[in-house]
This record gives sequence, C-alpha cells and structure tokens, in this order.
Amino acid sequence: MNRPLRVGIAALVLAAAAAVAAPIISYQGVVTVHGTPITGTGYFKFALLDGNDHVVWTHDGSPPGSPPAGWLELPVSRGLFQVPLGDTNVLGMTAPIPAAALHTPPIRLRTWFSTNTTSFSLLSPDVPLNVPDWSVFDSGALLVVDVGGRGDFSSLNAAMNYVAASAWIQTVWLMPGHYELSSTVEMPSNRWVVVRGFDEGSVTIRRAGGPALRLGSGRLVHLQITGSPAATDAGGGTNVYVELADCRLSGEGTAAALALSGTGTVVVARNVLFESEAGVAAQLQGRVWLSARDCRFDVGGGGAGIRLGGAAGAQIVDSTLSAESGRAVVLGGTEDLAWFEAANSVLRGGIVRSNSLGGAILRLCTVSADEANGAAVSVTGAGAWNETRLEQCVVDAVRVPAVAVATPAGRTANLVLRDSRIRSFELPAEEAVVVATNANAGAVGLELDVRGCEIADMSSEDTVRAVQLHGAEFHSFGTEIRGGIGIEAGAHSEVSLRMSAVDARTTAVWLRSGSEGSASSCDIIGGTDEADGAGVWAEAGTMAVLINSWAEGQGRGAGAIGIRCAAQGSDGATVFVVGGGVMGDARAVLVEGGVCFAGNATFLTMAGIPLEVRRTTANPDAEFHSCQIMRLTEAPTPAVLLSGLPAPVPRLVGCSLSAPGASASVSLHTAVNGQIGLINSVLSTNLGPGVMIVPATSLGQGNYIP
Repeated sequence: MNRPLRVGIAALVLAAAAAVAAPIISYQGVVTVHGTPITGTGYFKFALLDGNDHVVWTHDGSPPGSPPAGWLELPVSRGLFQVPLGDTNVLGMTAPIPAAALHTPPIRLRTWFSTNTTSFSLLSPDVPLNVPDWSVFDSGALLVVDVGGRGDFSSLNAAMNYVAASAWIQTVWLMPGHYELSSTVEMPSNRWVVVRGFDEGSVTIRRAGGPALRLGSGRLVHLQITGSPAATDAGGGTNVYVELADCRLSGEGTAAALALSGTGTVVVARNVLFESEAGVAAQLQGRVWLSARDCRFDVGGGGAGIRLGGAAGAQIVDSTLSAESGRAVVLGGTEDLAWFEAANSVLRGGIVRSNSLGGAILRLCTVSADEANGAAVSVTGAGAWNETRLEQCVVDAVRVPAVAVATPAGRTANLVLRDSRIRSFELPAEEAVVVATNANAGAVGLELDVRGCEIADMSSEDTVRAVQLHGAEFHSFGTEIRGGIGIEAGAHSEVSLRMSAVDARTTAVWLRSGSEGSASSCDIIGGTDEADGAGVWAEAGTMAVLINSWAEGQGRGAGAIGIRCAAQGSDGATVFVVGGGVMGDARAVLVEGGVCFAGNATFLTMAGIPLEVRRTTANPDAEFHSCQIMRLTEAPTPAVLLSGLPAPVPRLVGCSLSAPGASASVSLHTAVNGQIGLINSVLSTNLGPGVMIVPATSLGQGNYIP
C-alpha cells in the first residue's frame, strides 16, 4: 500500500532584516517517501497562506486556486532540503514575497513535491511559519508603500497591482515622497479601497504623458496627483463611487485634472484643489456626478473650471472656481441634460450654458467676469426645461454684460433672478448689463423673471442700457433698475414691472416699435440735471399701461418728459395711465399721436407744461378722466397746450387744470383755431384765444372757470 508523501521536520531562518521591502525566508525541511528519507533531486512547488486562508504568494506568481504551474529543482540529502523562499536568484523562483503577504498571521507554507515532475503530491499538513510582519507595521489589511524601500512596496504601480489581486487589502498607505509612475495606477473595480498619503502635502504622484490614476470605488486622502489627466474613470467599471479629501489633482498642459465619462460614476470631494494649466479642471461627460465642498477649481488660459456635458451633474458648495480667460463653469452640448448647482461659492470667469436641456441653479454665489471671459452669466436656450436660476447672488462684470441670454430659432430659455445684485462696470456705449435676444420672431421663447433684485450700470455712458430686450419677455417684481437707459424693449418684446423702480440718466423705459410695457406701483424716472430724460418713451406701434405708478422726466431742455406717446405716419403708440402721477420738467405728458387714455392720474410740472397734445401726422385720440393737470410754480405757460395743424381735440372729463401765472389754462401753438372737449372740469383760468369748447350737446357742459 502506497503511503502519501509528507514533511518530516521544518525549521525557519529569517534571511533579511525587517526593514527590507521584499523579504526572503530561508526554509529547510525533511521530505520522506513512504516514511523513508530520500537522497537525490526533488521537485517542489510552494505557496504561502495568511491567517484568512488566502493564498498570498506562490513561488512563480501563479494565481491562487490551483498548484503553481512551475516548479523548483532542489537537491535533497537524506531527506533534508533548503530553499530561500522569495529569492528570485533561484532558478524557477520568479515571484518575490511582498511584505504585505506577511501582514495577517498565522502564516502557513503549502508544499507540493514530486520525484519526476510528472505527478506532484500535496504535502500535508501545511506547515505554520512563525514569521514577523516584514513591513514597518503589523498592519493587517493595510499596505505600506515607501519610495525609499521601507514599506511593503517602493513602487505604487506594483503595490496597486498587488492590491488588485489581493481582496483582503483594504488600505494603501503612502509614506512621504515623490512617486513617478511607469503606467496608470488602477484602483480595483470590484471593491472599496482607501489610498492615503502620510499627511497633507507629503505625497506627490506623477505620470508624464498619460493618465495618472484610473478611479475605482474608494477613498483618496492627502494625495497630490499630476497627469494627463490626473484622475479618470475611463476604462473603469460602472457605478463607481469615489471620495476625495485633502487632495490636489493637476492636469498637465491642456489635460483635465479630473476627467469623468463613465456610467454611474459619483465623486465626492472635500477640500480638494482641481487645477489645469490650460485645459479643464473637472471634465464631466456621461452619466456622472460630482459633489464638491470647500474645493477649488483653477484653470489657466482659455479653459474651464468645470465643463459638463451629456447627463453629467455637479453640486458645488463653499467652493471657488477660477478661469483666467475661459469660464468658471461651462454647460454645453446640443440636447444634453447637464445639470449644475452651486451654493455659497465664487465663480471667477462666469457661467455659460449653450444649447442644454438641463438646468443651473446658483444660490448665495458671487459670479464675476471681464472681457477675457465674456458675459458673467451667458445662456443660449435649448428647450422647455432650460431654466437658469440665481438666488441671492452677486453678479459683477467688467466691460461686458453681466447677463446675456439668447434663444436660437425654435428654442426657448428661462432666466430666473431672485434677490440678486447684477452689475456691469465700464461698459462701452450701446452695451447692456442684461441683454436678452430671442430669434423666434415674435413667438414666446425667452423669458426673464426678476424679483427683489438690483440691476445696475456702473459706467458713466448715457447710452448704456441696464436691460436690453430683443423679442424677449421681462417680468420684474420689487426690482431696482439703474442705467444710462433703464430698459430698452425692441420689437416683439414685453416688459412687465410691478413694485419696481427704474432710474436712468436718460430714458427710463424705452418701448421701441412693436413692443409692449406695463407698470404697476412703480417709480420710473429718467434724466438728470445735466441730461434730459423721459420716464416712459412709447414709440409708434407700442402699448404702455401704467397703473398707480410714478413716471418722471428730468432735465433742463425740451426732452425732459414724463411720458411721451409718439407717432409715426398714421401709426402711434397706445398709452393708458390709471392712478399715480406723471411729472416732467418740460412736459409731464406729451401726446404726439396714437391713443392716450388717463384716469385718476396727476400730471405735474414745475415750470413746464403738464400736458401737450400735438398733432404730427395724424390726429391723436386723447381722453382724460378725473385727472389733476397742474403746474406747481408761476409761469406764463398753460396747463394744456394744443399744437399742430389742425389742432387736435382732446377730451377732458371731471378734470382739474391749474396754471398759476398763465393767462389761459388751455392754449394753442401754431394753430389759429382749436377745440377741446370739457365736461365737469375746473380751470384755473379761461381758455386761450382761438380755443373753443365743443358743443354742450356732446362735450361741453358743467365746467367751472373762476
């Protein structure tokens, strides 16, 4: 009966000091065949197992699960043999023993033996080895990497390759030093691993000409990584979750610091610097998400702090994004669903959205830009869900618009501003702090919803607009608007103001042909002591409605007009004034054509004319009910002036006309004869020469002239 091969005796000799990274274990034993020691040549295979029964080493590097593929040829004398395990100078011993293999005692040696290389027998039982941990620490599942050779590995690449094949390793600890990589370091894709530098700033990792780190699920702490890019999930698994803390990721040249393009990748960063020389600090494309708190995103040249595309998203809190001549944040890509949120953060270089179906929300943020960046907030519409929202933010721009919104044909865009301060400094002439351009030719496509904000032009150019609209809707509630020109509304534009204030150095609200405007409980003031201005200038083909609002035009010349209802050809503006007051240094209200209706309103001037109704190219349709039309100081000018040939015929019902120091309450200019409809009105003085009240059967009754 054949008896199994077995080990008769074993002894252990340590052949290297404990600080050596790759230990060599001198092992000797006795092998017998059927109980008889043999002499001659023996063929051996060896493996080491740790305290968790994991195979942590084989003599030829064969993977665990079966006997090693190769063997060692060793001399045997009277059963005795000796072998330096892990010594790669021995023929057939191709795998050094990693110090990490000795982290988890008890360590056991498993041996296979053969006399002919054809049939190997497993020697039983495994032999326990009383060996110390060969690394600096008895660290169990922690792998120590030291570029100086005082840890488990001196090469980070070799260490991570070992980790990939060693499921029991949970943490890789890098001792201080610089680690130059020969290839991309790959984190395992099948489990959680922590890679930690000794302390902040003490560990630098670099790979020239390629990615330094491929991300897998785990945590990176106290690492400074440089590469092209520094870290990426390209080629990795799906649903990767990574935590970064107290790290610095640097992209060389135009490479990104962080480049994500996978499916389900989530990166959570705390106190991390992402930087790129001239590329993108964080490039997010695909179904990925970045959450960053107390982080910095810095980029030189024309790059971007964060660039998002596809279905990528980012949430930034208490962080700073800086771009020299590029953008702090870029959301771009036709029909993508990119989403960006920021809170209590600084965006130097502004944010730009281009043809994205996603959205952007900024809360308690500071956004700044200059001519090297472009508009501080730039949005190009893409679809019905395209909303950009700023809440309690400060937006400052130098020599460029603070906000620029545009919609290409067939697209829409929505911009929501809440309790924010929007300013531009040193704007060139004709530019605007907020400019909105809709290419949909009158169709609804671009809407600005502004509440509780300040929109201010901080330059000294009288032609700079605070708000300029081209085919857009502008809705304002509780907002203060200041500029050379307050609001200019182009064709197909709509302005809606409620409880807002517009203060301009020239025209406060300028409605260009084809636009509409309304104001409720607002203050609308244009002009200064040095420059004439109008409160509301409604060009031909426009409609303006003022309810319980104050409109004023200041200045020293004929252009200081509270409300100007203009005409061109047979067309004219349509203006309704209900309640409130209108004041102008030259004219409170000037009706040049179209339709002007006022009820329960007050028209005031200091020394000018409260109301002038002027025929230009067509007879204006002007009617006033229960209005106070008065001049506050003595002057020879009337309360109402009718001008043009022939004189227009306004209608006044239940009105009061006061013109102290004038010889007439109503006078003619140019015309020889004129008519006015008066019912139940009070005039401070009689009518001027040539002015007649239309017959009492229509509009000429119940009037009082002292």
